[in-house]
Amino acid sequence: YKKSNFKKIYTFHRTLGIMYALTEQWGDSGTVTSAIFQLENALRTRNVYNSRIARRQRLDPIAIDARLVNLLAMAYAATGKNEEAVDLQLNYLSDAVKAKDRFTSREILREIDYAKLEGKQARQYERLRKTVGSM
Repeated sequence: YKKSNFKKIYTFHRTLGIMYALTEQWGDSGTVTSAIFQLENALRTRNVYNSRIARRQRLDPIAIDARLVNLLAMAYAATGKNEEAVDLQLNYLSDAVKAKDRFTSREILREIDYAKLEGKQARQYERLRKTVGSM
């Protein structure tokens, strides 16, 4: 943290998040020893790095990790935050589609439970699914 090495910070939170998820310590955004806290911080760090550092210095961005997105969505669903889970997946799916990342798009798409979607989420899912299918 002192050196602001965002890639190492990302890896740190990612690793802890995966470990807490494997033991189903879902927690919440305010509990440091939880999957949700660590996975949210990993994704937040990735987003900051990509938007502030990689873009300005023309460095390679940190790619979207479908497993991380899907683990956080699983953690949200396990704690009753189903709408947040789907929103998260759809947002990162949209980003993967924009990046023309077919593999990541399919990995995220596969984990979304279409049967539970309604309204705006269902329409966004269908639009993205069609786009992924034509990639």
